[in-house]
Amino acid sequence: MGESFSQLEERAKRATTIEELFCLWRKAHAAEVGEETFPCRRRRKGEKPEEPNDPDFTKDGRLGNAQKGGVLFICKESNLSKDMKVGEKDFWLKNEVVLNQPSTSDSADVKRAKTKYRNCLSKTLNKLLEKEHTMQENLEDCAYMNLNKRGGCSKCDNLVLAAYIAKYKDFIRKEIELLQCDTVVLYSASCYTETTMGEIEDVFRSAGVKTVAKIDCHPSRYSNQKIENMEITKNP
Repeated sequence: MGESFSQLEERAKRATTIEELFCLWRKAHAAEVGEETFPCRRRRKGEKPEEPNDPDFTKDGRLGNAQKGGVLFICKESNLSKDMKVGEKDFWLKNEVVLNQPSTSDSADVKRAKTKYRNCLSKTLNKLLEKEHTMQENLEDCAYMNLNKRGGCSKCDNLVLAAYIAKYKDFIRKEIELLQCDTVVLYSASCYTETTMGEIEDVFRSAGVKTVAKIDCHPSRYSNQKIENMEITKNP
C-alpha cells in the first residue's frame, strides 16, 4: 500500500531538490481522496485517470541555468482543456517561450500565445528593474511556477483553485524555497478571495520572499497599464 497524502506532505517539507519535491507531489495527487481539487475538465466529462498513480502534473521551475536569484513569476494553473492525455506535462513556458522563438510550424493561436507570454514577462521584469534598482536579471535568470500543478480549463475554476492551494500549500512553500527567488510576481491577483490571498501571502513570508509584486492580469491577457500599475509590497 502506498503512502498517505499526509505522509507525502511531511516528506515534501524535507525535500532538498525540485526533482524530489515533484516526485512526492505527483504521488500526493494520486493519494488524494475526494475531488474538491480536481479540474473541471475531467469532472465535466466524467473522466478519471486510467492509471491512478500517473495523474496530470505540469512541471515548472527555473527558466535557464541559474540555480537561484531572479524573479519568480507565479500563475494559477496551466490550461489543459485541449489536452486529454493523462500524465506529466513538459515545461511549456521554458521550452517553447523562453528558450525558443515561435516556429513557422506553429498555428496562429500558438504563435500569438507564445508572443504574449514572452512580452508580458519581459515587460514585467523591465518594470521591476525600473522600480527595484538593485535587480539586474534576464528572463533566463528567473523562474516560473503554477500554483495548481494538476492544471485546469480555459477558464479557471477559482473554487477548485482555492481548495488546491489550501491542500497543497506546504508543497507550494517548499518549491518557492527551493527556487530561491527573493522577488515574486503574482499574476491575476484580484481573482483570489481574501482567505486564499492570506494563505498565499503567509506562504511567501514563510518561504523567505522579500518583495511581492501583484499584477491584475494573466500573462496571456496582459496590458501595459496593468503592468504599470503593479502593487509592490515588502516583507519584513
